[in-house]
Amino acid sequence: MFFQRYFHISAALLPGLCALGFLLLSAGCSSPSLPPGLHKDNGGYSASFAEELSAETKYAYLSWQIELRRNSGKDKNLLEYLALLQDQALSASKLQLAENITAMGGDFTRLDAKGSLRFNPVVFAETENWQEIFSFLEKLRSALKTPPRILPEDAETDLLFGPGQESVQAEFSAWLAKRSLELPDSPILPRQELLQELDRIQDTVSLKRRLLDSCAEANALLKSGNGLKALNLLDETSRLLSDHSSLSLIGDTKTLAALERERRELPGRILEQALAAAEQSMSAELEANSSLEQPRTQNTLESLEREFSAKLQLWQEDQRLKASLNEYKERLQSLLDKAAKWRAGFWQEELARLAEQNEFWQAALRYQEVRALLSNADSAELGLYFKLRSDNAELYAEQIQNEVKTKFISVLPAAFKHYFAAIDYASNIANTHGISLTLCKMLQSLSELAGGDHALPEECRLALPKMRTYAEQSKRNLVKDNLQRALHINEMSSGSPGLGMTYARDLENVLRGLTQNEGLLPWLKVAENNQPQSSRDYVIYGGIIADYNAGELVERSSMRSVIRHDEIQKISNPDYNAEAGANAPLRQSAKYLYRQNELEQVITVKEIERLAHLRIFFNLKGPGVTELLELNEFYSRKFAIEQSHLFEDVHRKRSIEAYDRMELTVPEAPPSLLNDRVWSSGEMLDFARKDSLYSFAVKLLYQLQYFPLFLAQRAEKFAQEGEWQEAAEYWGRCYAVCEELNTPADIADVFKFSQSPSAACYENDMRKLIERQEQLKELKRSAAEKAFAQTCAYLRQKKS
Repeated sequence: MFFQRYFHISAALLPGLCALGFLLLSAGCSSPSLPPGLHKDNGGYSASFAEELSAETKYAYLSWQIELRRNSGKDKNLLEYLALLQDQALSASKLQLAENITAMGGDFTRLDAKGSLRFNPVVFAETENWQEIFSFLEKLRSALKTPPRILPEDAETDLLFGPGQESVQAEFSAWLAKRSLELPDSPILPRQELLQELDRIQDTVSLKRRLLDSCAEANALLKSGNGLKALNLLDETSRLLSDHSSLSLIGDTKTLAALERERRELPGRILEQALAAAEQSMSAELEANSSLEQPRTQNTLESLEREFSAKLQLWQEDQRLKASLNEYKERLQSLLDKAAKWRAGFWQEELARLAEQNEFWQAALRYQEVRALLSNADSAELGLYFKLRSDNAELYAEQIQNEVKTKFISVLPAAFKHYFAAIDYASNIANTHGISLTLCKMLQSLSELAGGDHALPEECRLALPKMRTYAEQSKRNLVKDNLQRALHINEMSSGSPGLGMTYARDLENVLRGLTQNEGLLPWLKVAENNQPQSSRDYVIYGGIIADYNAGELVERSSMRSVIRHDEIQKISNPDYNAEAGANAPLRQSAKYLYRQNELEQVITVKEIERLAHLRIFFNLKGPGVTELLELNEFYSRKFAIEQSHLFEDVHRKRSIEAYDRMELTVPEAPPSLLNDRVWSSGEMLDFARKDSLYSFAVKLLYQLQYFPLFLAQRAEKFAQEGEWQEAAEYWGRCYAVCEELNTPADIADVFKFSQSPSAACYENDMRKLIERQEQLKELKRSAAEKAFAQTCAYLRQKKS
């Protein structure tokens, strides 16, 4: 029970109360007499209850009386009066409850002119003590949530029922316990409406808290360098707001505006923060270190480039930052101007330092790397130089490249002077034409890196004819003294007179055809008769034709049979019945009968196999090659002669009859018989000779193409032994050969086989030859780089 009241009954009231009790006891539940506290007054009714009686108890008592009298259906006027009293009691109770809640709620709650409970949520407009607010709202919700139950105590019911009315009082108490009576909602205290309003207020306060928390978190993210995450957070928070989201319920007109202001200003703050940090870092570093060569300075620049390359990429892809990028364009350009000059200066000093050390080729390689870096717009390190253009509409990458190119060209006169001195020494004093040719190629590469002859300084352009003369002279001397080779093929010995000389000449003709393929075997020719042999030449010697025989002939006989069908015979049908009906079987309705014999023809096969055996071996010796090549092969050609007599070897296997001609097989002609011409031993030997020559050609080409690989191996061996000049010379020779080398896409095409050789060794030899082509391709790709590097190492060692 919410409110309890206690009163003392005066002696003056005792007679009246006793009379009321007597009336109630005498009336019972269905008595038509007036209830206690009510009496007739001028044709109507009036009520008089003890002042100490609570409105809640009065409401319960009146509810009980109304239920009793509604069931009896008597005296409607009395019922109406009781209902009026009940409403008054309910209003009084609700008003008291509203006043209690108003006292609990402080400034947040008030009673309007009609006495109804109202909320004043604007008190939360400036408050951010969320725990206190939510706790306060929860207390109010608890006070409103559970409907007030009426549980009068005995002292209160005693005010209604006097002595001697214990049974009636017990009946009233039993009725209350059974009903669990609650005070219903009323306009003074509409609990459901008030609870819903509390929910809306709490939702609005929660929204404000979410917005303020998001703004605070976004500021923290921005300070930690995560500006885009902060922007994403505010966008996500803004998306949670509906079109009608408002904090006006609690009188807040600032928070939503602050959120939108934060979203609007954050892109600019992101750029401002990043630019300020970069400008400060760059300024501090340049003041502390005047030399760009300081490792710390380089690290600072590289860190700035990586960071801003990534940031610019994200900024330009994000439409939310588009306006801010335009606003900060001048500062971005200013920053990139400084960074580009810083980067260009760093590379320029690097090239100058290498030039001072006479490392001109290293400078060229570095310049090559720089050009590659500045041509990759997707570079993670230098991408910022491709994101914006300077005031002259030129990419910063192009500016840097032009400045570095200018520096590179400026060191070329010194490079030409240094390399020409080395060329003169190598060509005229040391007689190392491989080194001389390599140096000429390096000068040519420097010219190409500079952008061609027209881009060179004048003194370099004037020196180009001299460089070409040196190159031609060095290459001519190199070929004449070191690279030009001949292949000598000596006669072979054989048991048959003239066979060794003939086979050697046949091998010579096959190999001459290979050497005529341009680039296949650079500067190698088959020696002419009586041509003197040099130490650089290849020679085939000690050749022996151990066996060269095709006299063996093997004959085998066998038989085979062929099933074929003879001509179709048309004969009269002996069972034909002219009067047979349409449904008669075909045997009776068919006028003719068709007959065909299935024949089996026996064929005698005579197989003749011509065999040849060749065993030939010889030695090959030359630059890097000392091999014994051998071929021991059995060759075979099979021929067939078939015979069959058309009468004696043919018999009828079965006879087939049909009333429909289409059911029989089309007649077949007698089979064609094989009648191969058997090769003579001479023809067989000629076949084996050609096949063996092609097989030897594959083996020899594999060995002869080893020459550039041999030069490279010699160069690497000299380098390991510290013989720098010899290593550079041999790499120069290897490079000269590789320039002339041409590896065909399909090496088998150079042999022009009408059919692939049938020797058992051919497939393995061809596989090795194909692998050799891959080795040569790799060498051709890397020869220039290795020759230049080895020559630089030689010049470096020579200087020291």
